[in-house]
Amino acid sequence: RRAITSLDGQVGDVLLIFVLACTPVCDRKKMNLLSLFALCDLLLGVFGFLSRPPLSRPLGVSPSAAEVLNFSLEQVARHQTRLAQTEKEGGGSGIRDGADSKRQSVCCPSTRVPALEDPSKYEKKGKIEEIEGVKAYIVGEPSKNAVFVIADVFGYDSGRHFGIADQLADEGYYVVMPDLFEGDRMTFADLGTPRLGEFIMKFKPNVWQPLADKIYAHLAAKGAQKIGAIGFCWGCWAIFHESSRGKLACGVNCHPSLRIESMMGGDVEALTEQVQAP
Repeated sequence: RRAITSLDGQVGDVLLIFVLACTPVCDRKKMNLLSLFALCDLLLGVFGFLSRPPLSRPLGVSPSAAEVLNFSLEQVARHQTRLAQTEKEGGGSGIRDGADSKRQSVCCPSTRVPALEDPSKYEKKGKIEEIEGVKAYIVGEPSKNAVFVIADVFGYDSGRHFGIADQLADEGYYVVMPDLFEGDRMTFADLGTPRLGEFIMKFKPNVWQPLADKIYAHLAAKGAQKIGAIGFCWGCWAIFHESSRGKLACGVNCHPSLRIESMMGGDVEALTEQVQAP
């Protein structure tokens, strides 16, 4: 049964019952219990299939890149809502009072991961400056090793971007996080609306790469010899493009949205093959 059901759920059960029906009577007696379990499993599966909500698209039809990205962003919005509710119930600490709070203070002190502090209460260590007309958050002392932080579609001054940049600076890196959207950004209210696709299509590589080049020039002027990058969602797609241009020594991608490439008319696999750095 393991071999058959590994094919896929109820399809495996149908095949199993068919095999049992073709088994000699003497062998079937030994398999009555297994047959009963398989039949019950199949009936439960059919009931579950018939009782689930209507499909948003025909079976076998893959979701578009925009649908996948929109779904991911909706998940982020729901998580942010749950987090805000939890912090409200816990008096703003992100946890409830009492025993849970005590255990939290013992195993996970607030100083352990500063970047996880409530964004609304976080005091950034760096400052926002202009680099050849591009606004950027800069933190850390100039170094031969620099980090280029590329934010998600909600903007460089949203979420925990500042805290993450500061934490990297604390490790000795010179960190620059530019506003590649030049003041524009998505909001949670935009999710599920045409605004998402319009925003994505507005910022093609030929729009934001000239801005990125100004950041590279700034880093070189500050003595940076190696540049690594960390990106979030949209920022990961941007990192793949920058690595394909040979601009980065390495890249870190958090919840990447590489399907943006197909929205632009490109090929995701072809983009990954052009990456020149780990």
